[in-house]
Amino acid sequence: LKNRIVRSSMGGRVDYYDGSMSEARIAWDRRFARGGVSAVISSNVDIRTDGIAVPGYASIDHDRTIPSWRRLIDEVHRYDCRYIIQLHFSGRQRDLPRKEFVGIDPPSSTDRPDLLYGLRCRRMTIPEIRDLVRAYADAARRARAAGADGIEIVACNGYILHQFLSGAINDRKDEYNGDLRTRTRLLLEVMAAVRAEVGRDFFVSMKL
Repeated sequence: LKNRIVRSSMGGRVDYYDGSMSEARIAWDRRFARGGVSAVISSNVDIRTDGIAVPGYASIDHDRTIPSWRRLIDEVHRYDCRYIIQLHFSGRQRDLPRKEFVGIDPPSSTDRPDLLYGLRCRRMTIPEIRDLVRAYADAARRARAAGADGIEIVACNGYILHQFLSGAINDRKDEYNGDLRTRTRLLLEVMAAVRAEVGRDFFVSMKL
């Protein structure tokens, strides 16, 4: 990094409902790069459409998204600035409604509704957990293919990996719950799958 100033992840519904990227997103991140920061961490980037917490953010759920991310990252790199994509999946913590989600309970580590907001959910099956792990690895591959300098995996703020980590939320009766080590199992599987996909020379961090 050229200095010690990094722009952390910032919200902003500047993209399109279908998860495609807007010119406003590119202009917004380019402005920070041009201003002299050494790295930009994106706002949350959904790895699958069923994990969107807030509509209006660019996704990285398919290979067709790679060219738009590459264009943004190339713009940021023009100013000797690094770009880190924050990988995100909501689970039951859906912050804003979305028409595709009406009547569909999101996956989680539990099937109990959230005590604060009453958000409903359903307990994930083992095959669903494996699919989610694969989705993180695929998203990391796309981030690297787009030229990103690294990724940050969201495991906080009530989203899916936090739902497995939390003893107050996770009430499973299998190998994904118990003490802290077993509640961390999904997070470690995600990290291992990501590393296997992108290698050891790609920056990977965890937001806890």
